[in-house]
Amino acid sequence: MRRVLKARAQPAGVEGRISGHSARVGSAQDLAAAGAELTELMNAGRWQSPAMPAHYAQGQLALAGRGAVARLRYGAGK
Repeated sequence: MRRVLKARAQPAGVEGRISGHSARVGSAQDLAAAGAELTELMNAGRWQSPAMPAHYAQGQLALAGRGAVARLRYGAGK
């Protein structure tokens, strides 16, 4: 995977260390910013535990603000 990403990054002018891990982190952040729930992040990245996708998307996730309790109490996240 790293070789493929590096080969694609070079013509785009992306330099530095490139790895498959970078794609997982970036996709978790993008999905969270687009409103994906933690379980959806886990499925997309094939994570067994919520710890890593939650960590990677930490700045993007507002799970408490749009979770089940918030929707019930405030109608948020609809």
